Amino acid sequence: MNIWKRRAGACALLLLLCSPPALARGYEGYQDQLGNAPWYDGSRARIQYQDTVVVVDVAVWSGIDDGRGADIAWIQGGWGKRGNSSAKVYWEFRDKNGQWELGEDIAPAAEALYVQQRNGNQVEWLRDGVIYKTVPWNQFDTVNFMKAQFTAEANNPPADHIPGTLASKNRVSAAQVRRGVAYADTPLAIQSLPEAANGHVEKGDEANTLRTWYAED
Repeated sequence: MNIWKRRAGACALLLLLCSPPALARGYEGYQDQLGNAPWYDGSRARIQYQDTVVVVDVAVWSGIDDGRGADIAWIQGGWGKRGNSSAKVYWEFRDKNGQWELGEDIAPAAEALYVQQRNGNQVEWLRDGVIYKTVPWNQFDTVNFMKAQFTAEANNPPADHIPGTLASKNRVSAAQVRRGVAYADTPLAIQSLPEAANGHVEKGDEANTLRTWYAED
């Protein structure tokens, strides 16, 4: 999922790069999935970002989605970087009507807590407690959010590389989800889409922690 906002006056090339069907994508991470249980309405994780050997278009994010295949809706946000560009925090969603939006905000620190959650009649994206994006919750009020993902992503592998190296692994920690009451630690029960070229993922030494890195195999 590309990290740059489509804006009025943006060049056609940028729009092409931002279009989801054009992207191959590869992911490394973990997820937790509900059965017939209450909806997820929040997800958060601390990202300690380590750069890749080569970056074309890459992101690290925590987020929730509903796991419906082609009709999937999602809410996600985190840390992203494109080659020869500065790092950005980003937000992204696809709502119950299939509307897809994404955008960027101020350059992040190398470590921050990223949150996507419902707050009353809004969905809000936060970095270290500061809100950087909101949209109306009624865009998602019929979405059955059954899956929470904590993931590093390469948009066009193998040219893109998963964040981190063997000597300096990217780290996602304090992974938590909320089911309408309070945040709780996630067990990171399912390895999620381990498909990025030369990408690696493992659980960390602490609970609800994962690490990713790129390595030549």
